[in-house]
Amino acid sequence: MEKAGIQEILNALKLYSEQIDGKINDFKDEINGRMDKMDNELLGLNSRMDKMEAKFEERFDRLEKKLDVFRIELQETQETVDFLASKNLQHERKLRNITT
Repeated sequence: MEKAGIQEILNALKLYSEQIDGKINDFKDEINGRMDKMDNELLGLNSRMDKMEAKFEERFDRLEKKLDVFRIELQETQETVDFLASKNLQHERKLRNITT
């Protein structure tokens, strides 16, 4: 009878162990599912970030081009002003020479 009692305790422990293993496996599956979902969301975020980065890069490129055009126009305007200023000085010298 003592052997039967021990055998019954061992069987009960085995059943309990199987239940615990089942719960652990269920929990592990749930965790893996959540992690997979988070990985997919992270991939989606990375994709969106890449798209936004490309969009900003394109906008910065366009802005750089506009600034280059403004620089060129400013340089041309400065050259025109310099030319006109030198011509103005030449005319003033001529007028001074004429009046003296």
